[in-house]
Amino acid sequence: MKKDKKNTEVPLVALDIGSSSLKAMAAYSLPEEDGRIHILGAEQSSKFDCISKGRITNTTSAGYLVSEVLKLLANRIGQTKPFTSTFVAMGGKSMGTVSIPAKRRLSFRPVIASSVINSMVEECKAKFEQKYKDYSILYVRPAYFQIDDELFGAELPLGKRGENVQAMFTTFYGDNQMLPEVENSFGRSTAELEAFFPRPVALVEALASEEDEKLGLAILDFGADTTTISVYKNGEFLRSKTILLGGKHITSDIRQMHISNTNAEALKIRYGVASEQFLKKNPTLVIPSSFEGEEDVRLPMAMLTEIINSRLDEILQEPLKILQQYEDTISVVYITGGASRLSNLVDYLGQLINIPVMYGSHADWLDDDTPDEFFAPEYSAMVGCLLLARKFRKKHKAPEPKTQLGGKLKTTLLDLFTDQQ
Repeated sequence: MKKDKKNTEVPLVALDIGSSSLKAMAAYSLPEEDGRIHILGAEQSSKFDCISKGRITNTTSAGYLVSEVLKLLANRIGQTKPFTSTFVAMGGKSMGTVSIPAKRRLSFRPVIASSVINSMVEECKAKFEQKYKDYSILYVRPAYFQIDDELFGAELPLGKRGENVQAMFTTFYGDNQMLPEVENSFGRSTAELEAFFPRPVALVEALASEEDEKLGLAILDFGADTTTISVYKNGEFLRSKTILLGGKHITSDIRQMHISNTNAEALKIRYGVASEQFLKKNPTLVIPSSFEGEEDVRLPMAMLTEIINSRLDEILQEPLKILQQYEDTISVVYITGGASRLSNLVDYLGQLINIPVMYGSHADWLDDDTPDEFFAPEYSAMVGCLLLARKFRKKHKAPEPKTQLGGKLKTTLLDLFTDQQ
């Protein structure tokens, strides 16, 4: 593989704060004309039990976890120097979105200056803070700009003149502790947090084509403790909601049959089917009991499927309501996430809504030397985070290594999507 010499000196590193664990991935960006990335390796850890439902529950332990997983990643890829900075994809149970408009009327058709855009962002923030006092802004991105009668995408063309400037901003928010949890965790780690991106934004970056974005899409992200549904079209997140149920709850239900957690998880992955209608045979599975001295558990496949389907229907209840609201707005639903590998899940969901359903794929972004394991859906958020990190690095220098613990995120909301500070 021919690598870009400029980028091979400082690999891009992404962390994914999953619903119950922390994942890390390092990659080189290939030359711009290629556009793909070369993954160096990935690691995962839930050692300190400090993440639940996508949220950090103990910032001290999370700081140790960040340092550990980055050290494991460095060892994995044979890098002698520790990683000193990283980007983060984050979600969580309180994350939501709201679209906020802003507009300006200017005199004499001037060139639209950065100060105008800055003031519109401030207007967006002020509107949010006035209406949502129990929440804080996590991330702001423009859905579109309109100058007089001309509509533009998320990036305003430089040097454009006009009198009437309008914009729609997608604002991701969380409760008032969500961002401090992440910042304080990195303050207790050995690495700097360069920038963070909401998981829905990272997933759109990894999975959506230009046609998808134009026609509209939804992404159903199945995690261990949470499931998130996001609806996106023409640069705007129309809806994003997290449900506090995921793959672990299916495993927990199987455990009730006196089966250990390890065996229950293995049964779900190897034999789990979304609905009994897809069963071709009904063999009886024999599994050691989790209680010492008890006989082996005899579990017919039909019973296992009934357990899975019952919880799956509960998980899908709220996402289905949202998808049905947007049936005429979007053209496809992508399924992704670590808990999405349930057999016939796409077929089952496809029967419940009038929108095509398929597994999302980030394969087009990976070079030809990529090992098969990195094409799995649980890596999509990190691949998207790396792609966003590459865009970020084009406008910002990598931070200096930490001299002491306690660093904080210094990135402003605005410089996530513009050259201006």
